[in-house]
Amino acid sequence: MPRNISSLSELVGLLQKWPSGLFTIDGYHGAGKSTIACDVASHLGIPLIHLDNYVLPGKGGFLEFIRYPELSAALHSRPIILEGVCLLAVVKRLGITPDVHIYIQSCSPNTATLRGMGPLAAEVLAYHQEFKPADNAEILYVRSENTKEVPLMKQDSFAVDIAFIQAKTKLALTLAGGGMLTLMIGLAVLLYGVTGQDQTLIKAAAIEISASGVGGVIMITSVIWAFFAYKTRPTYARRRQTSEKYDSESRLLERHEHESSTQQTVGHGSGN
Repeated sequence: MPRNISSLSELVGLLQKWPSGLFTIDGYHGAGKSTIACDVASHLGIPLIHLDNYVLPGKGGFLEFIRYPELSAALHSRPIILEGVCLLAVVKRLGITPDVHIYIQSCSPNTATLRGMGPLAAEVLAYHQEFKPADNAEILYVRSENTKEVPLMKQDSFAVDIAFIQAKTKLALTLAGGGMLTLMIGLAVLLYGVTGQDQTLIKAAAIEISASGVGGVIMITSVIWAFFAYKTRPTYARRRQTSEKYDSESRLLERHEHESSTQQTVGHGSGN
């Protein structure tokens, strides 16, 4: 019996038990396989193979038109994720067995997507009848049609980010408070110099500075405090993740970027 789960964090936690595994992510078109596969691959830091990239286009079929030698070579390394439709039939033809087969179960198949697939729809339906991938999966990922996947963040990194943000917030507030206090003192001294006799307050060697001059210097200093308060403030950025496709010689062929989360970050490039 497959293990039913419904969260990305639980899925990642389970796959971490196989540090050198082959993970297959199966399901109907439109079930969310690619999105989940990209998030899991990025979080685990392992390669992701999209089966669609190895299908000859315009042939009106699927299983008979996969470039199996190239796909087999691409799957040589471990750990690795393979996502697509009809995966149990594909790995059977390759003569390999996945360590973990994951089936993405939507509330119901996307019938509109299936109609748009033409002849391929019949092939996918026949595959489900023969191989029963949902029943033969180690993990059944139950995904609601209205569920919006929440991308993952590494907990340790998240904790460090939060601690750093809190420290920077305190520093920024301290600098801002010091700047305001300096501004008020400078304004008071400046007003004293303007409305009073503006006598010399500081005398060093041949240099004499009046009260209004001292007030002006203090007020300028408050601008510097404000600048550093601004520079130390926490910032926020959107995190982007990538999935990559390699050839049989491990050369990069394609790289796809997608925005996966909105995360609190600090202004030192961690949002890239």
